[in-house]
Amino acid sequence: MAGLPAWVWWGPLAGAAVAAVLLLTARRRTTAPPPDPALAGVPLQITGLTKRYGKSGDRYAVRDLSFAWNRARCSACSGRTARARRPPCAC
Repeated sequence: MAGLPAWVWWGPLAGAAVAAVLLLTARRRTTAPPPDPALAGVPLQITGLTKRYGKSGDRYAVRDLSFAWNRARCSACSGRTARARRPPCAC
């Protein structure tokens, strides 16, 4: 096509070449390690969670939060739109 600039043709070809290189050189997934038997009854575990406000070096929303959620627990969080008279779950 006579009126199109060269980048219209070379841009997609260069993108396809970069994608091919990334696909061919990417690390392959390995099998996941077996789960820890000590955590078999813990569906959720958070360790060392920290959330800091953007440009502040010393203001934290959460600092070093750790907890484990056991299977035997039954709880729910409800906001303003939830039905207040209905129990969240039957334990």
